Amino acid sequence: MSRPARNVGSGGLGNQSRSPDPAFQVLGGAFAGLGPHNVGPETPSRVGPGIAPGRMEESTPDFLFERKIQKFFDMAEAYCYAHMNFPSTAGDALLHPLIKDRLMKAATRESAHQLASTGHTRYLLMTKVVLQWIIRHIWTEIPPFEGFDVEADRRITNYKRQIYQTTPPLLRHHFLSQIAKDVQRIRAHPDFLSYFQRLVCSQATKLWAIVHPLMHYPTLPSDWQDLLSLIYTAYCISGEMWATPFDWRFDFTPVGYPYQPSMINKDPYIKGTPEELARRNLVVKLGYTPAVYLRDSADGFARIAQIASHKVLVKEA
Repeated sequence: MSRPARNVGSGGLGNQSRSPDPAFQVLGGAFAGLGPHNVGPETPSRVGPGIAPGRMEESTPDFLFERKIQKFFDMAEAYCYAHMNFPSTAGDALLHPLIKDRLMKAATRESAHQLASTGHTRYLLMTKVVLQWIIRHIWTEIPPFEGFDVEADRRITNYKRQIYQTTPPLLRHHFLSQIAKDVQRIRAHPDFLSYFQRLVCSQATKLWAIVHPLMHYPTLPSDWQDLLSLIYTAYCISGEMWATPFDWRFDFTPVGYPYQPSMINKDPYIKGTPEELARRNLVVKLGYTPAVYLRDSADGFARIAQIASHKVLVKEA
């Protein structure tokens, strides 16, 4: 899978960024390569292009799946730190208006420039842009593996259209179970792996058109290879999600929302325990990873579980 041609929006090298969060250290070897300032001491076990996605576990999401979600968010954050954390006012000024609009929608029109102008926060804003795209185009896309099996696509789309907020829990569970069965059959097909690899490359190319103009310093060739690894892992997680009869919801904390102790504060300037921060008049400056919820309606009652917490930057109200 060759690296796409360069897109518009280059720029000079900006301020060097600070040392990464310790959580990045275990992810440093998760990609084909990382930028020169993001070094990890070990290579964790992780889904990669050599593993057939159809062979991943089909079990009900549990603590291990919760860990996968959390580690994927860390993986996206590490990617943005390695490849997109070189601020350049001149480079950002040359961005296509649609990319600028993404940055402003990820934060606010007033705060996007401030967040993007320093290496302490730029990569976190970029993380939100990347995750928003993945959630919309990979994790919540229906049907999840469109084009591989046209009949399965038709059935999955039909089942999904019959699920509303008011759908009784048992009926909702029935439709989601039928979707899960089709997804499991698709992933088990002997020709699925070659399709899956083409899908990953195609979607990575689409995301590349957004993220590459935001890279103001070359990190060749690992920037493209690392993006392939990120999208590959995102699709493996998507396959596990849709192979189980659950509803999934991803909620980013809105800017200006009061800080709550359940949030994970990653602000480089405002420190304290969750309880200490809750006693201060703080609001969210940027919610850059979402809270993730699943709903299980198997026994006729909708049970909702949170499997990932919001990560936020905060500010004085």
